[in-house]
Amino acid sequence: MNRATINLLLLLFTSVMMIGCKKERALVQKAKPEILINSQDPRLADNSIHLSADTVYVLAAHINRARNQSLIVDAGTLVKIRDQYTINIEAGGKFESVGTEAEPVIFTSSAYQGGAGGGVSYQPHSWGGISVSGNGVNGESSGIIQYTRIEFAGSGSMNGSLVLNDISASTKLSHIQVSYSINSPSFRFNGGNVNASNLLSYASGNSDFYIENGYNGMLQFLLGYRHPFFPKDIADFAGLKISGQGTFPLISNLTILGPGNQQGTSYRYGDTLSYSTYYPDGQGNRVGALHTTGGAAFSIRNAVFSGFQKTGWLLDEREAALKVSSGESGCMYCIFHTEDAARVFILSPSLFPPLDSDDMYVHVMKDEFHNRIFPSMNEFLFTDFTNYDFSPKPFPATGSPLLSGADFTGLFANVFFEKVAFIGSNGDAGWLNGWTNFTPLQTNYNN
Repeated sequence: MNRATINLLLLLFTSVMMIGCKKERALVQKAKPEILINSQDPRLADNSIHLSADTVYVLAAHINRARNQSLIVDAGTLVKIRDQYTINIEAGGKFESVGTEAEPVIFTSSAYQGGAGGGVSYQPHSWGGISVSGNGVNGESSGIIQYTRIEFAGSGSMNGSLVLNDISASTKLSHIQVSYSINSPSFRFNGGNVNASNLLSYASGNSDFYIENGYNGMLQFLLGYRHPFFPKDIADFAGLKISGQGTFPLISNLTILGPGNQQGTSYRYGDTLSYSTYYPDGQGNRVGALHTTGGAAFSIRNAVFSGFQKTGWLLDEREAALKVSSGESGCMYCIFHTEDAARVFILSPSLFPPLDSDDMYVHVMKDEFHNRIFPSMNEFLFTDFTNYDFSPKPFPATGSPLLSGADFTGLFANVFFEKVAFIGSNGDAGWLNGWTNFTPLQTNYNN
């Protein structure tokens, strides 16, 4: 082959490669422009920060809003946040994150590119989370959060992916999904009396719902949907944890859906062996679908606690136990399940002598409370709750016993509570449709 022919072939090859590269660049062109917000961004000094859906925001700084300052996020807006950064709304500030079923607001990590399986067992990247503070039960509104997703948060010192401190009932909360909360609870209600509905915690690495420090609000339609690989490094966690003097939530239509005995389930679900007769001092890790402690009172109605291996309801503090015994606290029209049928109810040793876990069983299962125990996960007839990598369906199928039997008498006659027939968070896909995402690891967010 002569030199002229070789030069011609090289020219043709180079031209093809250039065309190919141009095509590849076109294929990866971002759907929306991205703006980096770092600590020098002048927006951070404005009294009102407004994020709109026509732009993707990459947050490389903390956003702090003080009294009379606001953060407003439009429907359909995507905010990608770098590791450890947080959004903090102080008392007197306003946070409005108002999506729609078709266009939710999304706060997610900037680290993930999509394509990973939903069963990835450890996430090395996470941002801090969102904290909103108010002025107590009679305070002004702290804003509104609706149709909003929070993903891969819960690191650092935030103590939760969504932390609600002393928020008043004038604040509006509904249709919020927290997924892959790394080291902190998905939802943390710390005092206040804000009401909330349609809350979804998915694949939490800690507790799904942590209620404490005098919270006195009403909650309905809560789903704690746990992935078998999580938690990884957290010893004490629950589907629902209630703690603290003065705490008294009213909760209806809650489902805690643990992984049962699926292959690959984290050994952490078995940690409440420390409360068996082999550990009579009652020391060790505290794990349960429901964990009540710290002198808290509560009333839970029409709820499902399922899929934890060793404990359905853990009661490990004397004053909280006394409130259950006296009737000040309790569960009614609820269904409990554990993989170990002998450990549905655990009363920590030496709390309430001579009473023990067997006596707790007798009390909770009194006819007047209308509670039930299911020995097998199969009895719930969930549609398809183990298909984590694709389109899981963590709600009851046709013929499920969860589809009827709810009760809304007494305190639950309050107008806040929607009077539905079903027990648990869902009668069907219902409020999960359209705006939720169970596969954020597989989702390509403007990459």
